[in-house]
Amino acid sequence: MSKNTNKTKPRSGQARFPGIASQARDLGVSRTHLYLVLTKQRQSARLMAAWLKLNKSAA
Repeated sequence: MSKNTNKTKPRSGQARFPGIASQARDLGVSRTHLYLVLTKQRQSARLMAAWLKLNKSAA
């Protein structure tokens, strides 16, 4: 009898930040850097302000 040793959580099927790759490219930063700033694991006032401005104009 085999045990389920998969310890990863199932994905929710929904992206946390849709379009983050193209937004990062538009802002001139890496997707990883933008993700870390948006999740508050890294600080960048300039990038956060630019991202908010970009999303405000898209809405």
